[in-house]
Amino acid sequence: MPKLGLQEDRADTKVGMLKCGGCQRPTAKYFSEQEVFVSDPIRVSVIDAFPTLREGIVALLEPEHDLVVVTVTGDYGSITLLCLQQRPDVLLLGMDTPDAEMVDIVVQLKQTCPEIKILVFAAVGNEACIQTMINAGVSGYLLKTETHSNLVTAIRAVVRGEMPLSRSAVTSFLIYRRTNRRQRQQSGR
Repeated sequence: MPKLGLQEDRADTKVGMLKCGGCQRPTAKYFSEQEVFVSDPIRVSVIDAFPTLREGIVALLEPEHDLVVVTVTGDYGSITLLCLQQRPDVLLLGMDTPDAEMVDIVVQLKQTCPEIKILVFAAVGNEACIQTMINAGVSGYLLKTETHSNLVTAIRAVVRGEMPLSRSAVTSFLIYRRTNRRQRQQSGR
Protein backbone atom coordinates (compact mmCIF):
# COMPACT_ATOMS: atom_id res chain seq x y z
CA MET A 1 0.00 0.00 0.00
CA PRO A 2 1.33 3.47 -0.83
CA LYS A 3 2.57 5.63 2.00
CA LEU A 4 0.14 8.12 3.47
CA GLY A 5 1.07 11.77 3.88
CA LEU A 6 1.43 11.58 7.65
CA GLN A 7 3.87 8.71 7.34
CA GLU A 8 6.11 10.32 4.73
CA ASP A 9 9.68 9.04 4.94
CA ARG A 10 11.25 9.95 1.61
CA ALA A 11 14.63 11.62 2.02
CA ASP A 12 13.67 14.49 -0.29
CA THR A 13 10.57 15.45 1.70
CA LYS A 14 10.17 17.15 5.05
CA VAL A 15 6.80 17.51 6.72
CA GLY A 16 6.24 20.08 9.47
CA MET A 17 3.62 19.13 12.06
CA LEU A 18 1.25 21.26 14.13
CA LYS A 19 -1.08 20.10 16.91
CA CYS A 20 -4.64 20.78 15.83
CA GLY A 21 -7.76 19.56 17.61
CA GLY A 22 -6.15 16.44 19.01
CA CYS A 23 -4.51 15.39 15.75
CA GLN A 24 -1.26 16.31 14.10
CA ARG A 25 -1.67 18.34 10.94
CA PRO A 26 1.00 18.74 8.30
CA THR A 27 1.73 22.43 7.97
CA ALA A 28 4.13 22.46 5.07
CA LYS A 29 6.10 20.28 2.68
CA TYR A 30 9.43 21.16 1.15
CA PHE A 31 10.55 19.24 -1.92
CA SER A 32 14.26 19.94 -2.35
CA GLU A 33 14.53 18.30 -5.77
CA GLN A 34 12.03 20.74 -7.25
CA GLU A 35 12.52 23.68 -4.88
CA VAL A 36 8.80 23.85 -4.18
CA PHE A 37 7.36 24.98 -0.86
CA VAL A 38 3.71 24.16 -0.26
CA SER A 39 1.94 25.74 2.68
CA ASP A 40 -0.99 23.93 4.29
CA PRO A 41 -1.48 20.98 1.96
CA ILE A 42 -5.05 19.91 1.23
CA ARG A 43 -5.93 17.04 3.54
CA VAL A 44 -7.93 14.32 1.79
CA SER A 45 -9.85 11.35 3.19
CA VAL A 46 -10.68 8.55 0.77
CA ILE A 47 -13.75 6.41 1.49
CA ASP A 48 -14.77 3.66 -0.92
CA ALA A 49 -16.08 0.12 -0.60
CA PHE A 50 -13.50 -1.32 -3.00
CA PRO A 51 -9.91 -1.75 -1.71
CA THR A 52 -8.36 -1.69 -5.18
CA LEU A 53 -10.05 1.61 -6.00
CA ARG A 54 -8.99 3.14 -2.64
CA GLU A 55 -5.38 2.07 -3.17
CA GLY A 56 -5.43 3.37 -6.74
CA ILE A 57 -6.72 6.77 -5.65
CA VAL A 58 -4.04 7.03 -2.97
CA ALA A 59 -1.36 6.11 -5.53
CA LEU A 60 -2.69 8.76 -7.94
CA LEU A 61 -2.80 11.47 -5.27
CA GLU A 62 0.58 10.69 -3.70
CA PRO A 63 2.72 12.58 -6.27
CA GLU A 64 0.60 15.72 -5.91
CA HIS A 65 2.67 18.05 -3.73
CA ASP A 66 -0.28 20.04 -2.41
CA LEU A 67 -2.42 17.01 -1.46
CA VAL A 68 -1.94 14.67 1.48
CA VAL A 69 -4.11 11.61 2.13
CA VAL A 70 -4.90 11.34 5.85
CA THR A 71 -7.54 8.60 5.92
CA VAL A 72 -8.28 5.60 3.72
CA THR A 73 -11.16 3.30 4.60
CA GLY A 74 -14.06 1.27 3.32
CA ASP A 75 -15.97 1.53 6.60
CA TYR A 76 -18.78 3.99 5.92
CA GLY A 77 -20.00 3.67 9.51
CA SER A 78 -16.81 5.27 10.84
CA ILE A 79 -16.73 8.29 8.52
CA THR A 80 -17.94 10.83 11.07
CA LEU A 81 -15.50 9.68 13.74
CA LEU A 82 -12.60 9.63 11.28
CA CYS A 83 -13.46 13.14 10.07
CA LEU A 84 -13.61 14.42 13.65
CA GLN A 85 -10.22 12.84 14.40
CA GLN A 86 -8.35 13.64 11.17
CA ARG A 87 -10.10 16.89 10.11
CA PRO A 88 -9.68 16.46 6.34
CA ASP A 89 -10.34 19.41 4.07
CA VAL A 90 -11.92 17.12 1.47
CA LEU A 91 -13.75 13.83 1.86
CA LEU A 92 -13.67 11.84 -1.38
CA LEU A 93 -16.82 9.77 -0.91
CA GLY A 94 -16.95 6.77 -3.21
CA MET A 95 -20.36 5.28 -3.84
CA ASP A 96 -22.28 3.17 -6.29
CA THR A 97 -25.77 4.62 -5.84
CA PRO A 98 -27.01 7.25 -3.42
CA ASP A 99 -29.37 5.40 -1.14
CA ALA A 100 -30.99 6.76 2.01
CA GLU A 101 -27.99 5.65 4.07
CA MET A 102 -25.57 7.69 1.91
CA VAL A 103 -27.80 10.74 2.14
CA ASP A 104 -27.94 10.33 5.93
CA ILE A 105 -24.13 10.05 6.09
CA VAL A 106 -23.72 13.29 4.11
CA VAL A 107 -26.31 15.15 6.19
CA GLN A 108 -24.72 13.94 9.46
CA LEU A 109 -21.22 14.91 8.26
CA LYS A 110 -22.36 18.39 7.25
CA GLN A 111 -23.94 18.87 10.69
CA THR A 112 -20.94 17.49 12.60
CA CYS A 113 -18.10 18.83 10.44
CA PRO A 114 -19.56 21.62 8.27
CA GLU A 115 -16.12 22.78 7.14
CA ILE A 116 -15.37 19.50 5.33
CA LYS A 117 -15.96 19.56 1.59
CA ILE A 118 -17.58 16.34 0.39
CA LEU A 119 -16.73 15.32 -3.15
CA VAL A 120 -18.81 12.37 -4.35
CA PHE A 121 -16.99 9.92 -6.61
CA ALA A 122 -19.83 7.84 -8.01
CA ALA A 123 -20.51 5.00 -10.40
CA VAL A 124 -23.94 6.43 -11.26
CA GLY A 125 -24.60 9.95 -12.50
CA ASN A 126 -28.26 10.18 -13.27
CA GLU A 127 -30.18 13.34 -12.52
CA ALA A 128 -32.02 12.02 -9.46
CA CYS A 129 -28.75 10.87 -7.83
CA ILE A 130 -27.05 14.19 -8.44
CA GLN A 131 -30.01 16.23 -7.19
CA THR A 132 -30.34 14.07 -4.08
CA MET A 133 -26.67 14.42 -3.14
CA ILE A 134 -26.49 18.16 -3.89
CA ASN A 135 -29.57 18.70 -1.73
CA ALA A 136 -27.87 16.68 1.04
CA GLY A 137 -24.91 19.08 0.97
CA VAL A 138 -22.11 17.67 -1.18
CA SER A 139 -19.58 20.08 -2.68
CA GLY A 140 -19.15 18.26 -5.98
CA TYR A 141 -20.14 15.15 -7.92
CA LEU A 142 -17.74 13.23 -10.16
CA LEU A 143 -18.23 9.99 -12.00
CA LYS A 144 -15.70 7.21 -11.55
CA THR A 145 -15.03 7.44 -15.28
CA GLU A 146 -13.18 10.75 -14.81
CA THR A 147 -9.46 11.02 -15.53
CA HIS A 148 -6.81 11.39 -12.84
CA SER A 149 -6.23 15.03 -13.73
CA ASN A 150 -9.97 15.81 -13.49
CA LEU A 151 -10.12 14.18 -10.05
CA VAL A 152 -7.15 16.20 -8.78
CA THR A 153 -8.58 19.41 -10.28
CA ALA A 154 -11.95 18.72 -8.62
CA ILE A 155 -10.34 18.21 -5.19
CA ARG A 156 -8.59 21.55 -5.49
CA ALA A 157 -11.78 23.19 -6.81
CA VAL A 158 -13.96 22.20 -3.84
CA VAL A 159 -11.41 23.72 -1.48
CA ARG A 160 -11.75 27.00 -3.41
CA GLY A 161 -15.53 26.84 -2.93
CA GLU A 162 -16.37 25.68 -6.44
CA MET A 163 -18.78 22.82 -7.25
CA PRO A 164 -17.14 20.47 -9.77
CA LEU A 165 -19.49 18.16 -11.66
CA SER A 166 -18.68 15.57 -14.32
CA ARG A 167 -19.64 16.79 -17.79
CA SER A 168 -22.05 13.89 -18.37
CA ALA A 169 -23.52 14.46 -14.91
CA VAL A 170 -24.09 18.14 -15.72
CA THR A 171 -25.80 17.28 -19.00
CA SER A 172 -28.03 14.74 -17.30
CA PHE A 173 -28.81 17.18 -14.47
CA LEU A 174 -29.71 20.04 -16.84
CA ILE A 175 -32.02 17.81 -18.89
CA TYR A 176 -33.68 16.69 -15.65
CA ARG A 177 -34.17 20.31 -14.53
CA ARG A 178 -35.57 21.38 -17.90
CA THR A 179 -37.99 18.43 -17.98
CA ASN A 180 -39.19 19.17 -14.45
CA ARG A 181 -39.70 22.84 -15.29
CA ARG A 182 -41.76 21.96 -18.35
CA GLN A 183 -43.86 19.49 -16.37
CA ARG A 184 -44.55 22.12 -13.70
CA GLN A 185 -45.49 24.67 -16.36
CA GLN A 186 -47.82 22.25 -18.10
CA SER A 187 -49.52 21.18 -14.87
CA GLY A 188 -50.04 24.85 -13.95
CA ARG A 189 -52.04 25.56 -17.12
